[in-house]
Amino acid sequence: MRISTLFLLVLVGLLVYTNPGIEAFEAHVEDEAATLIRNEVGSDSWLGDALGSVAGTALANRADEYTMRTNYFVASVYTIDIDGDEQPDLKWLGIADRFVQLEAKE
Repeated sequence: MRISTLFLLVLVGLLVYTNPGIEAFEAHVEDEAATLIRNEVGSDSWLGDALGSVAGTALANRADEYTMRTNYFVASVYTIDIDGDEQPDLKWLGIADRFVQLEAKE
């Protein structure tokens, strides 16, 4: 009983410690946007690399304007509303220093 309780406490503590903050999410947005643009333009071209890098940085710098973070201590849910219509365009789960896409509006 004590070992399972101790294991559970350690696991919860580890999840709280590795719950990614908004800075980590901004870096994730930058990487995702850059990859998306590179894939659309052509990842083997210098133009794709340049546009991906610039656009990814620009989106990440403004992420706090269109992102709402709901902190559950062991994980966070990031809701993105890019067009401002109060309908989430994207939803991500941040847990254990990772991000998992939960929802995407088409």
